[in-house]
Amino acid sequence: MANIDLRDGGGGSGEVQRAHPLGRFRPVWTVLHDATGGVFRHDGVMVASAIAFSVIFALFPFAIFLVALAAMFGGADLAAYISQEALAVLPENVVKAIEPELNRIFAVANSASPLTFGLLVTLVSITGAVEAIRDGLNRAYGCAEDRHLVRRYLSSLAFVFGGMAFLLFTGALGIVVPIVIEILDRYIPGEFELGWIETGREVLLVLVTLATLFAFHLFLPAKRRHVASVVGGVLFTLVGWWLSGKIFGLYVGTIANYSATYAGLAGIVILMFFLYIQALIFLYGAELNRSIADLRGARENPLQ
Repeated sequence: MANIDLRDGGGGSGEVQRAHPLGRFRPVWTVLHDATGGVFRHDGVMVASAIAFSVIFALFPFAIFLVALAAMFGGADLAAYISQEALAVLPENVVKAIEPELNRIFAVANSASPLTFGLLVTLVSITGAVEAIRDGLNRAYGCAEDRHLVRRYLSSLAFVFGGMAFLLFTGALGIVVPIVIEILDRYIPGEFELGWIETGREVLLVLVTLATLFAFHLFLPAKRRHVASVVGGVLFTLVGWWLSGKIFGLYVGTIANYSATYAGLAGIVILMFFLYIQALIFLYGAELNRSIADLRGARENPLQ
């Protein structure tokens, strides 16, 4: 039975007010509905395609440069670890689909020098991917980009080099930590288990992903945002990426047969489709942040 509130208005006429069917969940519905509409209003479907293309265009040059850089500063061990962990965020079935190409790429990267003409190609492709992500965030947050082109690309380069340094540092940790645990186990037997390494690896991967997402939302848009204003979208993106990775891996492994349609290009098509889904989730997370901020603004200024 619907909740009806009868209030006696002026003149004795009865004013009937019906409670909203969603009740206390109305703000949640408002945010989700507005964020979904925002994806289409701001051309999120098109921008997600541009991000997916830009990322896949930059992915392999970035992998070559990163592994070559690791070999130059950290030797063969760091290069091998980076090669192994570079695509750990991808579902297993996606990695298997592009494994032949990856093996050839990493074989070249281990013996390549990063200080070559390929560095220019790498930087152009990676900054293009960063700019595509920046454009998607500006659209979602309703920001008008007024920064000079040179300034934007310099910030993209800083973003790229900072990301590379961070990945090399975490890669070095991935080598050092197991060695430290092995040494400690010699002096304190039974206190340290190998399972800790795998758990630590997964925790490190989550922390790296979170740091990357926060950096995207805080530093790329034209209008700077506070950490509290992007937490919701970042957490949604993190959980959405994890769930979509599991579902997409199951889909590729048991249902889809891309080889029958795309033959030798199946691996690249699978990777691009996966990146497209991830880009949509990322942009939806940005729309969630905007919608939550709009709702808070409406509550603080109800008459505006």
